Amino acid sequence: MLFVPQMPGYKFFEDATNNFCKEQKLGDNYLGEVYKANLPTGEVIAVRRLYEMYFDEERFSHYCTKHMSVSHKNLVRLLGYSCEKEKKKYDTTGEIYVF
Repeated sequence: MLFVPQMPGYKFFEDATNNFCKEQKLGDNYLGEVYKANLPTGEVIAVRRLYEMYFDEERFSHYCTKHMSVSHKNLVRLLGYSCEKEKKKYDTTGEIYVF
């Protein structure tokens, strides 16, 4: 089985893409949006921010592992992934808090 390294968390990529701003957006498809990210090391990478998905972390890890082994001149190599779920809390006034 191929090992897929788990990358830093959501906040790291949010910072690297300047809060997923539209100027950093490279494109999108049915899976999510792709952004240009500038790492603290000076490296530039592409980050895909997936739309809400309805499968568990084990399935997601399997999906990533499969894509690590794909090699094609028109595809970007998958280096790793970060899997965090957004939690929402509603108060009695209807306000939404994300934590």
